[in-house]
Amino acid sequence: MKRATLALVLAVACSVQATETPPPEYRTAMQDLEAASEIMRHHARMVEPGGDFGYDWIESDAARLKSGFERALAFWTAKNVKHAMRLAQDAASDAAVLERAAKRKHYDGVVAGVGGVLAACEGCHNAYREQLPDGTFAIR
Repeated sequence: MKRATLALVLAVACSVQATETPPPEYRTAMQDLEAASEIMRHHARMVEPGGDFGYDWIESDAARLKSGFERALAFWTAKNVKHAMRLAQDAASDAAVLERAAKRKHYDGVVAGVGGVLAACEGCHNAYREQLPDGTFAIR
C-alpha cells in the first residue's frame, strides 16, 4: 500500500508543471511583439485590395515581429525546448511571409500573413504561458 501511495504522489508531482518568471530580455521581446502585433492589426485594417496605402507600415511591422520572434527563438534554444523552438521558428517564418507580401503589395498575402502571425502567438502562449493571480505571466 505504501508503494502504491508513493507512486501516486510521485506521478502527481511529476504532472504538475513548474513555472518560472521570465527573464527581462524575454519579457522585453514579448512586450515588443505585443506592441508590434497591435499596431499591425491597426495597419492591416487600412490595407485594401488593389490599393497602395499601408503596405509600407505592414512591412515595417513584420520586420519588428520577425526580430521579436528571433529573440524568443534564442531564449527557447538556450533552454533546449524543441517544441517552443519550432513554434518560434514558424512564427519568424510567418512574419517573413507577411513582410514579403507587404513588399509586393499583395492584399491576400497580407491578410493570410497577419492571420499566420497571430495564430503563431496563440499556439506558443497556450503551450508555454501561464497567467498568475496578479495578472502577470510565467513560463511553464
